[in-house]
Amino acid sequence: MNSAATTPGADRFTAEMRHALTDAVGRALAPSAVLPRAEAVEDLTERLRSFVTRLVPHVEDRARRMDHGTAEWHQARSALSETRRVLGAGPGTGLRSAVGHMQDLGRVCHRLRCHLPLDA
Repeated sequence: MNSAATTPGADRFTAEMRHALTDAVGRALAPSAVLPRAEAVEDLTERLRSFVTRLVPHVEDRARRMDHGTAEWHQARSALSETRRVLGAGPGTGLRSAVGHMQDLGRVCHRLRCHLPLDA
């Protein structure tokens, strides 16, 4: 049984989507000596939020089916908790805080991706 079938409204992550996710995470976490343009930060932040919205149901479904108390279960639950914290924090008021938020979203996308079922 795949998680797309058990997670209402969830769609499958095609190879193309996984590549786009990897690219977005890489761009968000790429070291830079200068701050990016505000428009670029806003665009990438929105893209990462979209990925988070799609990843969370898959990871929640997978965590529900894991043996509770295992290291893998704790890691998945921790990734989901961190995701909620980052989403709740928001981008702040300035460019520097918006970049930090974008980077946080990149990190949670990476953590969630690590728990994405192979058949998602």
